[in-house]
Amino acid sequence: MDECDLTLRDLKEIQAAFLRVLKGVFHPRVKYPEPVTVIAADGREVEV
Repeated sequence: MDECDLTLRDLKEIQAAFLRVLKGVFHPRVKYPEPVTVIAADGREVEV
């Protein structure tokens, strides 16, 4: 740290930026329900 112009405040801002990016990349996925197959009035199988 003595050899560069970065301050602790700069490092905290860099950390916050990395955290925002990583949270965006590794966010949990929404669990969607499995599609349900039904028989239409004309006898076709349709996923809903």
